Amino acid sequence: MKPSLLLLIGLLTLLSPAAGAATDSTQAQKLYEQVTPSLVAVQYTWEHELGRQEVIGAGVVVGEDGTVILPLAVANPGIPDEQMKDFKIIVPREDADPDEIDATFIGRDDRTNLAFVRAKPGKSSPAGETRKWKPIKFEDVSLQVGDPVVSVGVLPKMAGYKSYLMLANVAAMLRGEVPQVMVSGGGLGVIGSPVFNSAGKAVGYVNLQTAQQILLNDRNNPLAAVNNPPKFFVPARDFLQSFEDPPVAGQSMKLPWMGVVQLTGLRKEVAEFYGLGNQPAVQIGDVIKNTPAEKAGLKAGWIIVKMNGQPLERGDEPEELPQILRRKVLRMKVGSQVTFQILEEPNKPLKDVTLTLDEQPKRPNLAQRWYDDRLGLGVREIVFSDTYRAKLPADQKGVVVSVVKPSSSAETARVKMNDIVTQMNGKPVEDLEQFKTDFQQFRKEKPREAVILEVTREGNTQVIRIEPPQ
Repeated sequence: MKPSLLLLIGLLTLLSPAAGAATDSTQAQKLYEQVTPSLVAVQYTWEHELGRQEVIGAGVVVGEDGTVILPLAVANPGIPDEQMKDFKIIVPREDADPDEIDATFIGRDDRTNLAFVRAKPGKSSPAGETRKWKPIKFEDVSLQVGDPVVSVGVLPKMAGYKSYLMLANVAAMLRGEVPQVMVSGGGLGVIGSPVFNSAGKAVGYVNLQTAQQILLNDRNNPLAAVNNPPKFFVPARDFLQSFEDPPVAGQSMKLPWMGVVQLTGLRKEVAEFYGLGNQPAVQIGDVIKNTPAEKAGLKAGWIIVKMNGQPLERGDEPEELPQILRRKVLRMKVGSQVTFQILEEPNKPLKDVTLTLDEQPKRPNLAQRWYDDRLGLGVREIVFSDTYRAKLPADQKGVVVSVVKPSSSAETARVKMNDIVTQMNGKPVEDLEQFKTDFQQFRKEKPREAVILEVTREGNTQVIRIEPPQ
């Protein structure tokens, strides 16, 4: 069966009104017509060490200047900023091929799982005039179980990014690491779709969720979101902060950090042992040296009961409590003060511990990188997460293997991703620039000799011999 026929069958099935849906068809059609001009696709080229890949995701216009949001998963935080090239906003058209408008990547917002791009200034309409963008304004509106909701999404590239409408009803309000609204009935639009209530207000956003298609140009299963529509959306209140305090182009967003890496939510029986029955609490694990947490005196094993005088937010499971707490801290400003109410031992009075949030250490996607085809691997500068994972000192010198070329000498030698290279040919590796310079000099002087690397992997030191390419 042809993909176009499969698409038609899926749409005829899913666009039928859901049982119990109270949205009037005329109102739904009007909303569809109003929202469609605000739905676009966002495309960029991922130019990595081993090739190029086109990435396309659904976008929503949120600014009259051509600012567009897209799911953070499309602008994957694992992709280095410098490898994302040639951003374009794709505007579907009924009478012609889609317009492709050059855009600038503004940045990611890890607080709300959104990314931002903006159209470059210039003449971008079919008639050569300045394009007038139609933004959608999201609002914090209360929802109740049974309320009808409407989402409008865009179909994949193979279907010309045609907009489509889905009807559903609110089925449940879920707590958790990220608050979610569950729907019943026909489901929701593709990831990246806005969600509206019966009054036509934008009340939510379909963001990343399990077993859902992220990209609009995935050839393996392009109709996944049509055949198996999403059932959850994030209420607007959870991401409005991104519009009040958005990323700034050319600057990585400064995120706050306590310096506590391991947190554990207390299960019911453990909480009762500490005299905290029916009270959410989180136990502190590892406290990193020279961080706000250590400077404030926080200790491993202590239990956080309140934050700034308020009880901790509940989740549906104890395992969700640490991430809920981290998200609250993540949404604060670097330099802000946080006061935790701490329980040191069972049945002891709570004590206040105040710390000043610092900026998070550099993340891997911001680390400088270098790749050499003769070596068959790429490396990047070492960052905190590397040393912590490998249980090495925070000031450990070296570089981290970021990519291994298939069928290369490095792969044959069993070099692995995330290996920490500490020595090359018996000489300590200080940093990325020194590694690059020393390798290039060595290969120039001794093109037929093997490179000997000493690496740290999973707490063990290994010596790896990489033969020169034949």
